[in-house]
Amino acid sequence: MDKPAGRGALGKLLSTHRAAAGWTQRRLADEAYVDRTYVAHAESGRATPSRPFWAAADNALGAAGELVAAFDAVQGSGRRRRRGDEPPGTDPRSAAERSLAFADRAIVTNVADETLDHLRWEVSRLAVAYVHADLDDVFTDLVATRDSLFDLLEGRQRPRHTRDLYFLAGATCLLLAHASQNLGDERAALAQLRCSRTCVDQADHPELRTWAYGTAALIAEWSSQPGKAVAISSAGLESAAGAGRARLHAIQGRAAARVCDHALARSAAAALRDVIDEPDAGDLGDLGGLLTFPTAKRHYYLGGTFTLIGSHDLSRAHAVRAVDLYRSGPREARSYGDEALARLDIATACVVDGDIDGAAVALAPVLDLPVNRRIRQLDSAMATTATVLAQGPAAGDRKTTMLLDHIARSRSAGHARALSSGA
Repeated sequence: MDKPAGRGALGKLLSTHRAAAGWTQRRLADEAYVDRTYVAHAESGRATPSRPFWAAADNALGAAGELVAAFDAVQGSGRRRRRGDEPPGTDPRSAAERSLAFADRAIVTNVADETLDHLRWEVSRLAVAYVHADLDDVFTDLVATRDSLFDLLEGRQRPRHTRDLYFLAGATCLLLAHASQNLGDERAALAQLRCSRTCVDQADHPELRTWAYGTAALIAEWSSQPGKAVAISSAGLESAAGAGRARLHAIQGRAAARVCDHALARSAAAALRDVIDEPDAGDLGDLGGLLTFPTAKRHYYLGGTFTLIGSHDLSRAHAVRAVDLYRSGPREARSYGDEALARLDIATACVVDGDIDGAAVALAPVLDLPVNRRIRQLDSAMATTATVLAQGPAAGDRKTTMLLDHIARSRSAGHARALSSGA
């Protein structure tokens, strides 16, 4: 093999091998885990990618080491002299060549702006779909999107693109943590959460860090560790940013109510009520769906918290408001799981007042909810409502007995895994 004169000849050699293999630039990019523009720049001589790319291209095209050897030859011919070979500054041309070589490598990227725009759109689509679509389909797409983000991060890109990729990877892993928990695998959820936190640190994104604290607290609460949920949410509030702060207050309040710390629960509820209508904003708000904390969800949390501390008039007021907002809002923002849980809070308040007819009306949509729209938390919440019914002022009444029977049959039919809203 003749030694190439420079990166132009190196790019031509790559093009020749690719054409001989009958491959497009897109196929080579996919095989080498880079963006197509990365290959195009290499072939045109506009830039010289790093050695790992040439090794990957050499292996993919079956070039038997020719591409790597050519790259090494080009690098060797343009390498700066070792310090001590001559006094610094005596060869301006050599110094300029070194600067140009660095500039060429600095602009090499495996991520185009269009690629990032598409990935951001995809993460947003999945965050929105998570609220109302089938969890199995969403989970599969989340894994594929995460893999695309990881593949790109293993390559080279501009620093701002790297931060964006880590942000999107962190958000995707948070969604996977929610999905794993709601599919019944807590260990997988914690693994996804750990990865998300690593990505958050790399992105240095305060808003996403706050959201990660909230998700960690939720996983603890879902795992019957409300005391741990209180501790995590309280720690997150020390440096909370964005709408995630309201979410942490909501989680802290409900978890505190579960451990009978009613003073903290009321304090957290008051903090949440102060920002009840404050809009979501920032990068997570732009993604939407599960990565937002809308007014309906805030009312839903307040309803649950007041139910747990026995303030059923406040619980009913907030739960009714949550249901109304979910029903009147856009379909893609309607969280069927949260809406069902809010209806259970309404039913519980009715039972406490001896209004079994009102409880039956509130429960009817929940009992008729399709299996694929039932979250894991719904079964335990229905069990709690059934206990209140069995011990309430109308215990033993015919209507109460019939309603308890309907709940039991619905729970039996709903033990299959289904949609999660991230409640």
